Amino acid sequence: MTVDYLIVGQGLCGSLLIHELIDRDKSFCVIDPNPSNSSSRVAAGIINPITGRSYVKSWMYDTLLEFLLERYQQISQRIGKEILTQRSIVRTLEDVKSENNWHSRSGDENYTEFMDHFEISKAQESLFEKSLAYGLIKKAFQLNLNSLLDGTRAILQDDQIISEYFEYEKLRIKSDHLDYKNLRAGKVIYCEGSQILNNPWFNSLDFRPSKGEILLVRIPKFDFPHQLRHQFFIAHYRDDLYWIGASYINNFKHLKNTPSEYFKLTDWLDDYLQCDYEVVQHLSGVRPATKHRRPMIGQHPEYSQMFVLNGMGAKGSSLAPYWTRQLVLSLEEGQKLGDEVKLVFQSH
Repeated sequence: MTVDYLIVGQGLCGSLLIHELIDRDKSFCVIDPNPSNSSSRVAAGIINPITGRSYVKSWMYDTLLEFLLERYQQISQRIGKEILTQRSIVRTLEDVKSENNWHSRSGDENYTEFMDHFEISKAQESLFEKSLAYGLIKKAFQLNLNSLLDGTRAILQDDQIISEYFEYEKLRIKSDHLDYKNLRAGKVIYCEGSQILNNPWFNSLDFRPSKGEILLVRIPKFDFPHQLRHQFFIAHYRDDLYWIGASYINNFKHLKNTPSEYFKLTDWLDDYLQCDYEVVQHLSGVRPATKHRRPMIGQHPEYSQMFVLNGMGAKGSSLAPYWTRQLVLSLEEGQKLGDEVKLVFQSH
């Protein structure tokens, strides 16, 4: 079978790439084993315009917001599932300095549409440990990543998806195409997240993967419509299930769940929540983060048929729609990709 594109990986980036190629009537085949512990499967899909202790606007958010709203709506219509929910974030302000910084930033005319003060109700006060004050982050969203991935996979034809791990040694690079087993493709695009570290052509990219562990917990009496940001996030998952996390582990030796991270999260819940909860599942995944905290997108310096779409990190749900489109515009229309997402290889 001959296709225009071979896509390796069907996480967030791979799924968005599929929709871009469908829009352009391009032929493709996806190779992905559908692992349950991929970073896209484990992530909460939080889209947060205000980040960090200085309460600054996320990189490119004004540009990203308009694009992601339209794109996720289009995909929702195609797969028949609503995948994006507007859900503001309540952020705890633990001390006077934090409260003053919040009020100062929220008074900036460039931030007023995203930030406000939040008054907690008496009923909500009984749910968790009281903070000095609370800030409200507006124009925040939550992406249902599992619905996006499952819905995208469901619309593919049998010959468009191969449910297996990619075998790098089976790829044959020719002058104007690539052969992989019984497939012939014009180009291959690697959207494989942290698996890029095993890719013989791109494993020297300067990735700094970060392991995250989370809990899914049942909190029947947690009647709070917002995402809550304290030391960790409490984000709605479905029904009375909530996503708790995530931890950041930069130096990790394995991908398994670790008891120390489990107890770090449950100890925090014990101290912070004022209502009963039940741990349903403990999950872990590896974020495809980069040293410079920017995506890495582009063409291999030696093999012109090979491309990478990766490095979205913890902001993937907001970054990936826009930058996937930019890659496709580069491939199909010759538009130049910005230097901010250029491939950065490790120096030896």
